[in-house]
Amino acid sequence: YGDSQLIKLNMQPDAKGSYVEVLEKYVNLGPIVDFCVVDLERQGQGQVVTCSGAHKDGSLRIVRNGIGINEQASVELQGIKGMWSLKSSID
Repeated sequence: YGDSQLIKLNMQPDAKGSYVEVLEKYVNLGPIVDFCVVDLERQGQGQVVTCSGAHKDGSLRIVRNGIGINEQASVELQGIKGMWSLKSSID
């Protein structure tokens, strides 16, 4: 869980005495425990808000770019906030 880093181990310590240099940081969204699609900025562009990670690394994340959302169907049901189809068994 949590984000990842690409690090370099140096032969000589830096000014702080560390031999480790962080070269890149990679955001990890997994595991995604729950999510919802929202239009936070009310511009007609959906964004995905996820409940990501676990334990001390758990967080809410907003995915703004790189997703396309096509609503296939819509059903108005009183009192229902979200409904998803699930398989009843594993094939």
